[in-house]
Amino acid sequence: MALCRPLLGLMLLLGLALDGEAGSSVHTVFPTECTRYFTWQSMGMMLSHRLAGQPGPLTRIMSCTHEELEAMSPEERNICPTHVAPSYTVHPRTGDIYSAYNKPVAVIDWLARTEVKEEYVLIIDADMIMLTPFLPDEVGASRGWAVSAYFSYMKGVNNELALKHVPEVTPRNDTLAGPRGRRGDMVGGFTLMHSEDLRRVAPLWLKYSEDVRFDPDAWTLSGDHYSVNKGDRPWISEMYGYSYAASKSDVWHHVDHSAMLYPGYNVKVLPKVLHYGLKIEVPNTPWVFDKHYHYDFDAMMCPPWDLNDPPAGKKGGLFPRTPHPDSFKGSDSDVLRDLLAIQTVVVLNAAFCERHEKACPPSEQLSTECAAARSTLDALQRRMKEQVDRMPDPCRNSDTRCEGWAKAGECQKNEGWMADYCSLACAGCKPKTPPARPGTKAPVLTDGEGAGLKKGGGVGLLRGATDAGVLAGKDTAKDAGAATVDAAKDAGAGATDAAKNVATGAVDAAKDAVTGAVDAAKEATAGAVDAAKEAATGAVDAAKDAAANIATAAEDAVSGGDSGGAVPAERVERLRARCTRQPHWSMGAVKACLAAASKGREYQHPSEASRGAGVGSETVRTLGERTRRLVAGAGQSTAGAAGSVLHTPGILGFVVWALVLLVLLASLPRVRKSLATPVALGNRTFFGRRGDKSGRSE
Repeated sequence: MALCRPLLGLMLLLGLALDGEAGSSVHTVFPTECTRYFTWQSMGMMLSHRLAGQPGPLTRIMSCTHEELEAMSPEERNICPTHVAPSYTVHPRTGDIYSAYNKPVAVIDWLARTEVKEEYVLIIDADMIMLTPFLPDEVGASRGWAVSAYFSYMKGVNNELALKHVPEVTPRNDTLAGPRGRRGDMVGGFTLMHSEDLRRVAPLWLKYSEDVRFDPDAWTLSGDHYSVNKGDRPWISEMYGYSYAASKSDVWHHVDHSAMLYPGYNVKVLPKVLHYGLKIEVPNTPWVFDKHYHYDFDAMMCPPWDLNDPPAGKKGGLFPRTPHPDSFKGSDSDVLRDLLAIQTVVVLNAAFCERHEKACPPSEQLSTECAAARSTLDALQRRMKEQVDRMPDPCRNSDTRCEGWAKAGECQKNEGWMADYCSLACAGCKPKTPPARPGTKAPVLTDGEGAGLKKGGGVGLLRGATDAGVLAGKDTAKDAGAATVDAAKDAGAGATDAAKNVATGAVDAAKDAVTGAVDAAKEATAGAVDAAKEAATGAVDAAKDAAANIATAAEDAVSGGDSGGAVPAERVERLRARCTRQPHWSMGAVKACLAAASKGREYQHPSEASRGAGVGSETVRTLGERTRRLVAGAGQSTAGAAGSVLHTPGILGFVVWALVLLVLLASLPRVRKSLATPVALGNRTFFGRRGDKSGRSE
């Protein structure tokens, strides 16, 4: 018995630990302002959060001036768990009137004054209705990887705007959340992020929002449709602030193309949230809803209500009734579209009635209208379940040509469209049922549906150019690892294995070196930040150049120099990538470098001329000497060790160099630890990373 009790206690503790790991915890927050307009939106968010089954607490972060907070009734202040943050609608330092500043400031203030126990934070807008829960383990969120919606118009993550604001961020070589070469992700709408990542991102979020807002060239570089004249300040500056802050903090995104939907739009996959930011209509009915018609709507108003055409200042209580869910007829897709169109107002009215039945005196109108609101919500949920059960498996190919389009690179070129129509071919999901057997007839998209791919750039494919030869000829976008291996094979059978090992080791080391070197620079003391950044940049460039140039060096070792023929696409891509990884270069130097890269030549910056830097058609030994010189800039101790290794001739020298890099990686985890230190913002204290200059002090 004495032995059993400790064992039982140990089993209980183990069970609790395993239970805690069964699912990651989430804290949902939604920023608002102190107005009636946001009070009624908050009530809809509260009910939809509960109906969706989203686990974890819900907090409203309300940005208020002292006068605005005093003007709110106690009931409005306390309709849900609320954190009050300072208002930045009018920037206290610049006077800029831009309410979107409130979003990063609200998150910073909440993190600084709240003990967040949950592992993840879901940031969502007040004008959204939740349909299904966000579960980190299911949607792919983890440390360093957030989940968000995709916004293709954010071209400023991949042009001069990004070069101006985050030149030190290494361009991405994937298309997970935007094109290759981007320095930020094309994301927005909602964010599911690890809480520790958010503590690093939030202060920079405000900094870059301010920077882009006042960038004189942002009006034309940002892709903002409302910035049409020189000097216009982009409304989407805050979106860039978030994107740049995340990339600067080495947090990237998995995008869910179907997670967010505007009500009234056609439905391919059931979304997680409805964003009612635009006018909503139901075809063949007079019903319409637009949130912008209801700035003065009073959700706290008790009966009597005028639900037809109330005069100004008398709007409140409930919104006019929607069409009944059982009235919708037509195809399954049309019915589901119309059900989601009325979902916003149905949920809002049900939320209002929950309050009215507790706070208002009994009346016939209250009883009648709220009974109708509950009945409509019940009918909507019943019909939604019926329609969702009849929806086809979203992980499918909607056209027989999907596999061909995928092989031709359309999953990257037209990511959003292909995710809707060819998700199986793009390997972005797992089908509920096994794929059709060979020979089974598959659907073909109509001309109207196929027009979506035409608009995205797949015109040639839609005209029938899908034979294997054409597809193979267009499939040239290989990743750096594959290109390096192929080039190493061309160097000769005797060097193939050694070159492959060098390529793999150097690429892996370079990837980790980027993160380690940047984090090390951030954690330097304030007096040594600039020196640490310079050293990190030298180390990163040396490692990445060593990996990227192995293919060229191996070719030169065999051929003895340039072939004089067509420039290999891999070489041009590598040289272009180098041009955009030089934060200390001027814009003119970057453009000159890109022009040289398009011709297959490596640009020699004036600062490199004295060192004799350059690869061109050097032999493998020459490449080793150049790499040694670059690494020497990272510090005398590193140069001494690397220099002796790089004097080893031929492929053997690179094998030894790769081993040295792997040994250095063992110390990187100790460097990457981050410490939270206070960052001043106005008269409040927030948390950023040690040595981070992004904090604002007013």
